[in-house]
Amino acid sequence: MSAPAPNTDRPTDTPTDTTEEGRSLVGRLVRSAALWVVPALLFTAFSLIWFYRASTYKNFNEPLKNTIQALVAKLETAKGGSGIVLTAGPIDPRGNHIQRLAVLA
Repeated sequence: MSAPAPNTDRPTDTPTDTTEEGRSLVGRLVRSAALWVVPALLFTAFSLIWFYRASTYKNFNEPLKNTIQALVAKLETAKGGSGIVLTAGPIDPRGNHIQRLAVLA
């Protein structure tokens, strides 16, 4: 006995065309969601990177700027114009070695 031949007159359950009507709703929803989620995620990532970098630069530059301004404010010319003298110690205890270096110069 041979197997019966398949009936080609009966329509199949899955559409074979690739038109808009043949695509699934889930596929269209996923593609449309990806069209706005991917740019939103990229924008968020670049924004976070920019804000982090700006905050890091600010946290580094502010104490450095204040220390330099305080050191420059405490500098005076030595008697006789032979050099520059630090009149008072730095405001930050980490800079105490600067006063010792100024005495050696």
